[in-house]
Amino acid sequence: MENTKLLKIVLYIIAGLVLLNLAVSFFGRSRLRDAINEIKDAKTTINAAMKTIDQSRGRIDKVVGYLDSTRLKLQEINTEVEASNINLKTALQKTNAATSLLKEQIRNEQVRLDSLKTELDKLK
Repeated sequence: MENTKLLKIVLYIIAGLVLLNLAVSFFGRSRLRDAINEIKDAKTTINAAMKTIDQSRGRIDKVVGYLDSTRLKLQEINTEVEASNINLKTALQKTNAATSLLKEQIRNEQVRLDSLKTELDKLK
């Protein structure tokens, strides 16, 4: 009889351990499923972020291309402005030289005119 009681106690202990093992396995799998779902959600979020980053890179590349194109156009405009400035300076120098020459000629003619007036006054 004592063996029967001892056997029952051992069987209860074994049954308890089996139930405990089942409970741990069930909750462990539940946590594992939760972890897998969280990893899937994180993967989806990461993929969306990567897509957004790729789109941003494309936009940045377009902006950089536009800036490069604009820089080249500005360099061309700057070259044209510099050439125009050189041409303007040359034209101004020629104009100033011509103006000086004309002023000198006007002075000479004025002196001649004054001389002619003086001679005309003498003849009167």
